[in-house]
Amino acid sequence: MPAFISYSQKDQGPFTSLSEALTGHGIEVWDAAAIMAGSSLADQLRDGIKKCAVCVLLATQNSLKSSWCLAEVGAFWGAGVDVIIFKGESNLDEDLFPQQFKGNLWTEDVKRVREAVKAALSKQGCSDPADDLKGDWVSKYISTYMKGTPVLVEDVRVEACGGQVAIISDHNPKNDNYTASCELVHEKHLVGEWESTRPGSSANGAFMLTIGPTGDFMYGCFAAPDRSGRVVFANWVLARKGDNAMVEELLSQGEEILDQSFQTKPTPSIKS
Repeated sequence: MPAFISYSQKDQGPFTSLSEALTGHGIEVWDAAAIMAGSSLADQLRDGIKKCAVCVLLATQNSLKSSWCLAEVGAFWGAGVDVIIFKGESNLDEDLFPQQFKGNLWTEDVKRVREAVKAALSKQGCSDPADDLKGDWVSKYISTYMKGTPVLVEDVRVEACGGQVAIISDHNPKNDNYTASCELVHEKHLVGEWESTRPGSSANGAFMLTIGPTGDFMYGCFAAPDRSGRVVFANWVLARKGDNAMVEELLSQGEEILDQSFQTKPTPSIKS
């Protein structure tokens, strides 16, 4: 189920920013433009209340003066749908709102809005896209910085909650244990940072993974310090743990995609 954003048409820029902040973390936003042409505003609102699990009011001077915005929020409140108030302008006073909205989440922090929206969606039985990644995985590095061991395979755990994902290595074969923390972006990319959990180590870096079309493997790259302290990059493939033959096949699919992605074609000669 999507989230409904109530806003003034005069605040198109802030609305776009808020929408992208939600959709970029796997939250669907209700699209009024998808309603059949000719539908009345009342019909669109009734459809939104029926299909949306939470309402976010983009609070600005414009929306607080809009009788339609307040009617939208009031309709959701009357239908028993959670209402979240996001302050689009810092100089707004909560006393400007009707009494029934006192005590609702009132924040300028878009991250808190995302968390509240996800909590409301979860309450309605809507799944978190990140949940699909939970479980045991096999991690494979195709790296150049690990001298003498260009390929390393290990078991890792993937945990997820509220769009946040953690990849945890507890027993790396070379004792290079780590935790990678990231966010799910556009329901298909994991972007974040990793840090070593080996005693005495302060190694860390960034990484990005893309979820394969079947959802059973991920592929991408990460940055890491080599033995001289320089930052180098290496490919990274993960496959959901299961039958060994299937794991090898999934890892191979990820490696093949990476090989094709990073192949460079020779520059054609230029004749003058």
